Amino acid sequence: MNQETKVIHLTFDYAFPTRINSPSATFTIQTLSHVVSVKARSTMGLENIFWNNKEKRIKASWRIIFQLMMMVPLVAVPVVAVIRLAEYMLKKEVIHASPEIFDKVMDIVVGILVPFMVLMSVKLAGKYLDKRTLRNFGFSLGRAWWRQYMYGILLGGFLMTFVFLVEFIFGKVEISGLLVVRAAGIHLLFASLYLIFKACSVSFYEELISRGYHLINLKEGLTGSSWLTDKQAIFGAMLITSSLFGLFHIFNDNATVLSTIGLIVIGFLFATAFVVTNQLGLPIGLHLSWNLFQGFVYGYPVSGDHEIASLIANSQLGDDDWFTGGLFGPEGGVIGILASLLGIVILVLCRNYFRCASGVHARI
Repeated sequence: MNQETKVIHLTFDYAFPTRINSPSATFTIQTLSHVVSVKARSTMGLENIFWNNKEKRIKASWRIIFQLMMMVPLVAVPVVAVIRLAEYMLKKEVIHASPEIFDKVMDIVVGILVPFMVLMSVKLAGKYLDKRTLRNFGFSLGRAWWRQYMYGILLGGFLMTFVFLVEFIFGKVEISGLLVVRAAGIHLLFASLYLIFKACSVSFYEELISRGYHLINLKEGLTGSSWLTDKQAIFGAMLITSSLFGLFHIFNDNATVLSTIGLIVIGFLFATAFVVTNQLGLPIGLHLSWNLFQGFVYGYPVSGDHEIASLIANSQLGDDDWFTGGLFGPEGGVIGILASLLGIVILVLCRNYFRCASGVHARI
């Protein structure tokens, strides 16, 4: 503001080299100076809203908004184009497949496109908005990263086994079959590969968005608040991303208020896995095996979605949906919440066994 004012005075000195005693002229000069000062303050106000002068980049909230605006068309356009092309080729008998096989093959194609385009949106946002690389979002992909990925797979399998054993011991579920395929015209091997691929795809892009990009930027945005400490900002970012994760599933089949709460707690479990390691390996592996063991291994619905095959088919006993989750799956019941809380406790108690790097969090 001082620079603008100085320029105004220099201009006036040049334009009026002699002393001006006219009250009207003095008033005009002061009025012009005030108008320019107001415009300068308005410009600075816009900079404060959009631009972080200290970091030399747009603010965190706008980075999240622009990344989402970039991601939606990047994902939607190729997905819709591929589906329409495949449907046209099927109609013209260029390709031949049963409706069941066609749907699952298209799911696999979409399952390849979506993670890749989501990754591209994060890479582009990181380069042009965040001024950082994919490594800064938790993709170091070194030996430690893959070790954490395997830890996540083991932990997710353990937690879902805990769910099944508790329900089995207390008589809430019984085994009704083995190696079951629920979709006509589909072989068990194809169904198995399909479900494994589905779990890999979903866990990758959901964790990349929710934890890799949104949690980091929310944490940085909240850290800029003078009334929040660093750890409070981390907790706030974890809570916000977990809440959004739960709310994104409210339109799933058989969703309830309890299932939304359960998914928020599960989201917090995944967020904890990210924060204690500062890498995406652990949360991706945990998310993958949580879904895979839930649906493919033990035969539960996964967030309301009944899988086409499972190694174990189970039958729910009794009407305790509040505990088991019923048709939504364990995530919609108290048992799923307890398993998530157990996972959070394990992650916090065993955090020193994971290699932590600087970036997202202070040591917790």
